[in-house]
Amino acid sequence: MSIPLLNRRLVLEAPVVSPDGAGGQMESWTAMGTLWAEIRPKTGREATGEAGAMSVRAF
Repeated sequence: MSIPLLNRRLVLEAPVVSPDGAGGQMESWTAMGTLWAEIRPKTGREATGEAGAMSVRAF
């Protein structure tokens, strides 16, 4: 296992529900913090499963 190269900034968000003034509610998102990650490209393909198309990737 190699040391990860944390070069992608990700923003962690949480849903916020507020009244819309007409008896309902609106959902919006607010930033909770920042995380750093490494994203590596992988290969994959689409296959047909029992319920329809599904994504398959190699490990």
